[in-house]
Amino acid sequence: MKGSRVPYMHPFRVFLVANVMFFLVASLVGQSPLTTRLRMHMHSENFYHQPVAKQMVETHLDEVGTEFEVYEAAFDRRVETLAKSLVLVMLPVFAFLMGLLLMGRKEPAVKHLAFSCHAYAHLLLFNFAIVLGILGLVFVFPALDVISRDAKEILVSVISLMIMLGFFYAGVRRVYGTQRLMSVALGLVMTVGVYFVLFLYRALLFFVAFYSLKF
Repeated sequence: MKGSRVPYMHPFRVFLVANVMFFLVASLVGQSPLTTRLRMHMHSENFYHQPVAKQMVETHLDEVGTEFEVYEAAFDRRVETLAKSLVLVMLPVFAFLMGLLLMGRKEPAVKHLAFSCHAYAHLLLFNFAIVLGILGLVFVFPALDVISRDAKEILVSVISLMIMLGFFYAGVRRVYGTQRLMSVALGLVMTVGVYFVLFLYRALLFFVAFYSLKF
């Protein structure tokens, strides 16, 4: 932000590296808060698109006469592929949210986008560490493997959002020079914003996966 760019990795490259590391370990563990399975899209009441998703899938299965288990397997595989690229959509959406929150400061849009890249890189890297930690615990204590995949995904999401609150508090103070009380308030709003953007991402992931399989 101060103009000294050569010694530092480009913000978007930071995000790409974090993205690759995150999905690598997620594929090894077999779980990720960014690769939501079909059953969660259809039955999780926390998803705003859940009623629409359930109706669309049930109607489609009736029309083509496909067994649910067969369609579910194909859908989940498609989601795993799409998630690696659709995660990029969250960057400009969150940058737009930053612009709204800091509208009175008249900051350049590229600053918000750079901050968004680092914020999501931070989120992915901590998810990388959390998922690795869960994998290590299951290896040391095999009895923990009985915990359902959905429960593990929810646990990772909750811990990640708590960590993001700390990141945003420190981040806005350093990058935007806000006071402590304002940083706390912005940190809370941005943490909720990450949660909201994640819901939008999951809805987009469902619709893209659904229509890509349909056509």
